[in-house]
Amino acid sequence: MALLACLGCGGKKPPVKGASEQTPEKKPAGPPQVVNLLRGSVYYANTKNDPLFKIFFESGQASMTPEAPAGDSAGVFKGVSGMIFQGTKTASKFRADTGQGDQKSQILTLSDHVVVTSADPEATMQCDRMVYDGKKKLIRAIGNVRVTGTMSTQDAIKELWATPDLKKIATPEMFAQP
Repeated sequence: MALLACLGCGGKKPPVKGASEQTPEKKPAGPPQVVNLLRGSVYYANTKNDPLFKIFFESGQASMTPEAPAGDSAGVFKGVSGMIFQGTKTASKFRADTGQGDQKSQILTLSDHVVVTSADPEATMQCDRMVYDGKKKLIRAIGNVRVTGTMSTQDAIKELWATPDLKKIATPEMFAQP
């Protein structure tokens, strides 16, 4: 009888049914980490690592959730300047009092005393607020928009859309037309 009891206890136990289907519990995402920054630059790229825009700043804050992918970062900056890329070349340069960059959405937002310039064609666009969508490759200039350049001068317009190099500038209604 003692022998039978030992054989039953020492043998290999069969696997528990459904054990291989169990997955470890995911921890809830922690709060975003916020870092205060003083004078620097931030580079934003798309998922293929093609450059979208680069922001130089006097001060700012960057935030990132620790468990999120590296591309889920965002920042708010003061005293900004920088460039918007088209392919690997600089399409236009900008400056503004404040700026925000979001890696995940690929959006650059500039506010207060916004100036965007391009070299070819030579053009300057000024506005209250500018939103650049890196996925659509589209600049939206909003509020008191003024465009000067070799092409013409347009003044006090509510909203204009443009390509990153400012070669095509039009009202939202006219922008999509050939």
